[in-house]
Amino acid sequence: MERNRTKNRSPENQTPGTTESLHTAAFLKKIGGYGAYAQGKRRSWLTAEQKDQLSSLEKQIVSLTGWLNLAYAGPLETTNCGNATFHDWHLEIFANPSDHAPQVGDPTPIICEITPRAEQALYREGIRIQSLAGFFRLQERRFQATGHKAQKIRMTGYLMWDDEHNGSADIKTGYASACIKCRRSAR
Repeated sequence: MERNRTKNRSPENQTPGTTESLHTAAFLKKIGGYGAYAQGKRRSWLTAEQKDQLSSLEKQIVSLTGWLNLAYAGPLETTNCGNATFHDWHLEIFANPSDHAPQVGDPTPIICEITPRAEQALYREGIRIQSLAGFFRLQERRFQATGHKAQKIRMTGYLMWDDEHNGSADIKTGYASACIKCRRSAR
């Protein structure tokens, strides 16, 4: 439930303040220490002190610049009432563009998630994920080229530790899953 409240923050209710602009390497350095510390843990396992530290991290708004190589519909989640229509979009942001679908040995991406609320606002602004991503991952886990090269984008939103994706199958390079919950801009 804690994760769901954090994940469903409305873009219209964001706290104004300084937005830190980061490229992929700077972002990974910023969250690397906490990610190594929290690897494989769940929110429910954290002490009160650790939850305070996490709360401080998740109040930060950052702007990340990188290449959108892959996009896909997120899995059914309690956050979105298990609804197959109103799901998150997962955007995999890399330091460099790629001319192929992700494969073993490629760098681990930063996952940016666009919630259904933010997706509607982006759509009204004329932003289309398919025209920005180089590849889509289909439901059956196959990859499909979009017909466009990966675009360099800037995602702005809250930092969020998504422990739902913090299992051993989700961690590839020694740091926990970290994501940015999209606000309004994905340009």
